[in-house]
Amino acid sequence: MKRQFSWWVALLLALGLVSRAFAQETPKAAPEAAGPALMDRAATLAFAAEVTQAKYPDADDVLADQLVFVHYEADGTSVTFGKKWTKVLTDKGRRDNEHMSVHFNEAYSKVAFDLLEVIKPDGKATPVDIPTQSRVTNERILMGWNTYDPHYKVLEIGIPGLAVGDIVHYHAIRTTFKAPVPKTWSDWTVLEGTSPIRHVLYEVSGPKELPLRSIALKDEVPGTVSFAQSEQDGRLIYHWEARDVPRMYEEPQMPPACICVQRLLVSTGADWRDISRWYWTLSLRHGGDADVADRWPRRHARPAGVRAGGE
Repeated sequence: MKRQFSWWVALLLALGLVSRAFAQETPKAAPEAAGPALMDRAATLAFAAEVTQAKYPDADDVLADQLVFVHYEADGTSVTFGKKWTKVLTDKGRRDNEHMSVHFNEAYSKVAFDLLEVIKPDGKATPVDIPTQSRVTNERILMGWNTYDPHYKVLEIGIPGLAVGDIVHYHAIRTTFKAPVPKTWSDWTVLEGTSPIRHVLYEVSGPKELPLRSIALKDEVPGTVSFAQSEQDGRLIYHWEARDVPRMYEEPQMPPACICVQRLLVSTGADWRDISRWYWTLSLRHGGDADVADRWPRRHARPAGVRAGGE
């Protein structure tokens, strides 16, 4: 899933380039106490022990278990809690997992790791010294666009001592303290990749006054994703689980994998009309009502003598 994630980030960066300049005043972030309890460690390790090269002969690593919990508020701010267990099966898998990269925009969000460790086959865990092994750099992908924005950052972390048969386990928290589009929350979650997925739980908690209005599971792998909705403590709970999703294989010159594989798109906005109305109002405010309102009809007026249909 690592390569798909990079393309996914690139697409979000493209959208972020538009919204970055229009940040609102910093609203109150969602409470970190809203996060879920830790998954049972012993049960998860027993679950991961069932992941073997014999069962997954075509995989370099396997996403054994993952929990993503999002708590968003009516102003569009949110806190995302992530817990992930990845088992390494080959030397290529070891090389692929020796480094982690987490992308974020510091004008809107921040990222922190509560825990990062390497678990050996005998169960012994070695914590990674995150301050020593990590650094924050500028987003290099923007250079390919001949664009530079100092707010786009990458948290890079090295994972020393990783070997075949080990498990990489981490807990991370992403806090979005400014909503790019006010009073709107959305997310894009990839549920298929170049690594087989044994289990992913994705849960969203939102206020009743701002429910999800658009939910789409694209390019579904039949029978792998289940959904349930409930209410708890006055909030709406949306719950997805993906199980036993086979790996995909990239093809030469294919479009970005993140727009081809199974993916979940959720938003409190009903459709693109909501976003376009917001952006139009934003453009009027920043460009000047008279200036924008005057230029728009003149630019798009049909030239004299040109009829519909290109005749």
